[in-house]
Amino acid sequence: MAQGVLTQKSSTEYELEERSESLWIGVKGFSVCIRATDEGVVADIFKKGEEDREALAGAMALDNDHGPVPGKLRNRARSSPQR
Repeated sequence: MAQGVLTQKSSTEYELEERSESLWIGVKGFSVCIRATDEGVVADIFKKGEEDREALAGAMALDNDHGPVPGKLRNRARSSPQR
């Protein structure tokens, strides 16, 4: 397991470190990939063991959906996220 990818904020709350682009977590029979992109955050859900196939479900939130990230300059151009 990679060290320093997450910062624990409370017993059930974690934050992805700025230098890390993504993380995978297992939930029941699913694998969930959460990725930071230049435009925001993408979450994709796969059947466990089928992570190389198309995601079963996904979601994307753009940085401008919640306003600017303090101290960050981000490219606001909308484009499809890459896997």
